[in-house]
Amino acid sequence: MRRPMTPTPRQRLLDWTVRLLVPLLLAGIAVLTFWVASLFDEPPGLSLPVIGVLVAFVFVIAEGVRLLSRRLDRRLPWRDGALRRTLAQLAVTVALSIALALLAYVPLKLQEIRQGAHDELAWPHLLLTAAIALGFALALNALQAVTDFYRGWQQARIEAEQLKEVALRAELDALKAQVNPHFLFNSLNALYGLIDEDPRRARALVLELSDVFRYVLAHGHGDLVPLARELEFLDAYAALLAARHGDGLVIERATGGAEAHLALPPMTLQLLVENAVKHNRVEPGDGLVVRIVRDGDTLEVSNPLKPRRGAATGAGTGLRNIDQRYRLLCLRGVQVRRESDRFIVRVPLLPCSH
Repeated sequence: MRRPMTPTPRQRLLDWTVRLLVPLLLAGIAVLTFWVASLFDEPPGLSLPVIGVLVAFVFVIAEGVRLLSRRLDRRLPWRDGALRRTLAQLAVTVALSIALALLAYVPLKLQEIRQGAHDELAWPHLLLTAAIALGFALALNALQAVTDFYRGWQQARIEAEQLKEVALRAELDALKAQVNPHFLFNSLNALYGLIDEDPRRARALVLELSDVFRYVLAHGHGDLVPLARELEFLDAYAALLAARHGDGLVIERATGGAEAHLALPPMTLQLLVENAVKHNRVEPGDGLVVRIVRDGDTLEVSNPLKPRRGAATGAGTGLRNIDQRYRLLCLRGVQVRRESDRFIVRVPLLPCSH
């Protein structure tokens, strides 16, 4: 069974409007109608007891319709059969309305007769009273049906948004889970290349790797990280790359300050630098220069195109991961542009929420 949704302030305001103002309006229309009709009586006018009973009658019927609708929502919801629900609700509320109307009308009429009014309690009066009660019941049921429909539509819309948010969160978590194994594989690959060549540097690389993974553990599962923290992580990652490539890789930065107030998905820069290293030659004397430049609320990461000989075309996992994470977080993807001699990726910078 679907759990009832907690009413929003807007829904509570609508509920109280329906419960107070609408019955009061209907009662006012009824009193005005009876008053106009009573102008032809002798003496003209409505007695205060009759007005009070009429107003109370409308409010009681309105509350009865509302309470019955709530009970039927649990026992016979609209989605299980609109016709059965309509007939059941009308039958009970019309019977209740007519019964209450007669219980209120008959004593008042008898009291007027006892006080000397030249009138009698006849079937036409009872039928007219029942017809008036029927009209009130139909009007209040129609209004309650509209209110129930609006409330159900609101609940369905909010539940759909919640389900969408849960699905997006699950997708985002899955994308973030892809980053860590991918990063671990490439970091261990770099370490493996140094073990035989330079064991001492390999040991230093293990320490650098521990610092890098401390960042991964602290921020890898978050949605966003301050740009300043991401740049610190990039420095540590660059040290890992320098251990393998020496001065063959140069990372130039021009971010213009305010890094603590801007954010991006964690490990974005690492994936972009890794992508540049993976697809281009990184050789001493012919260095690969990766430039990271901030342009307003966008960060541009670019590198010259120096394709590695014999390198297989990559699957684009890193760029696709970054793009999908951005689209889930801010509905904006990354911009990728390939020029004749440069590869450029522009990623949005988002407000930092810390």
